[in-house]
Amino acid sequence: RAVAGRTGGLPEGSDVLAVRATKAGGSLYQDVPGDPVLGQSYTFSIWARSDSLKSLKLCLVLWGTGQKGQAGETCSSVGSAWTLVSAPYDVSAYGLDGLRAQVFVDTANVRLDLTAASLAASQRAIPAAQSPSR
Repeated sequence: RAVAGRTGGLPEGSDVLAVRATKAGGSLYQDVPGDPVLGQSYTFSIWARSDSLKSLKLCLVLWGTGQKGQAGETCSSVGSAWTLVSAPYDVSAYGLDGLRAQVFVDTANVRLDLTAASLAASQRAIPAAQSPSR
């Protein structure tokens, strides 16, 4: 279940998405079409907090769609203070047709507030191919 709204006191932005997983492992995602480039690094970041004194565990996953097993993942526990969570992903295969930014909620029946999701790209060094030894 998800409810969107406006609220004050956010670390960034002015909108909040409140979600509650009825069982551990529930998720939400956003697909981003495009052609991720081999050697490019991407980072999916989002501010998160629990609405209660109970902390909750969440995992952010940034998938390269179109190839199996291509993803970057970060898991974290968050409490009632806003916490920035980020999942980096380095493109290491050709043939991708987009990215999927996904949040898995691993604690059931606790409201999770999310705000200011972002996807950023940066260059990374690609290791030079080694010359064959003679």
